[in-house]
Amino acid sequence: MRIWLAMGLVSVAMGQLRPPLGILRAELLSWDGAWNDGVLQLRLESGSDYSCAFNSRTFFERDRTRISPGRLRPGDKLHVVSDRTSPNAKCFARMVKVVAQHEQPAEWGSVTRATEHFAPRGSLLYSGVVVDQAEAAFTMRTRAGERHRILIRSDTRFLSNGSAAGREILEMNRQVNVRAGLNPDDEIEAYQVVSGEILQPAAGRARQP
Repeated sequence: MRIWLAMGLVSVAMGQLRPPLGILRAELLSWDGAWNDGVLQLRLESGSDYSCAFNSRTFFERDRTRISPGRLRPGDKLHVVSDRTSPNAKCFARMVKVVAQHEQPAEWGSVTRATEHFAPRGSLLYSGVVVDQAEAAFTMRTRAGERHRILIRSDTRFLSNGSAAGREILEMNRQVNVRAGLNPDDEIEAYQVVSGEILQPAAGRARQP
């Protein structure tokens, strides 16, 4: 009985080491690796420390501009869209935004209903694959299996591989990250759709202390 109890306590402790999925508000302690493959060391607002991996598909942003992880500094306040590539995998960062000091904290909802102030023009963040498209909208399926129909605005911004693109990036089965909001009819509208890898100049491995 004691052995099973001990094993149960270890399992619970290991489970607590997993960061929650969705939106994480954290302080950057350090990062290690290269721009296209590395790990962020984070301290959540709860005081817990976690590691979250990133790669060339992770979208980093500061002041509405895409940046490389090399521009991150210890102490930066971050909002991170986290995910797992499999049920037992560690934290993976889909999107990382450096939060300006003047931005006020907000109440947080579910993974698909992030509230105001996470990103400009749009409080909803989605990550998934395109499964249907029409002239004025497209449908995407998230990793959790949820389907969302998202309207395309006249000013929706499309980015592919770090450059401006058109709606042709909404091809079937393509992975995209979407920043969106609700219109007066409670329909989801896309403000920004990001697809492809982040292109950076060739460089050696960068490290932060």
